[in-house]
Amino acid sequence: MPVRLEVDDAVATIRLDRPKMNALDAAMQEEIRAAATEAADRADVRAVVLYGGEKVFAAGADVKEMSTLSYTDMVDHSGRLQSAFTAVATIPKPV
Repeated sequence: MPVRLEVDDAVATIRLDRPKMNALDAAMQEEIRAAATEAADRADVRAVVLYGGEKVFAAGADVKEMSTLSYTDMVDHSGRLQSAFTAVATIPKPV
């Protein structure tokens, strides 16, 4: 999985690990949302780190994937991306 949630000493790390600079495809967007929701809900987590890697956090949306989408699918895709990072932004713990 390109997104992992690791917990150590009450600190959760949401780790992005997808080759090609963490380009955010639909699956990765959903995994970010799920990891953020889990980190928010876990009582043993007191703070969260969102980590993309040593060289780059993320390239942004996966342009190759986007090029295959219809207009309607692109609207849905954009909503998923927004939902993923809204889930991170609304974690009720320091991020």
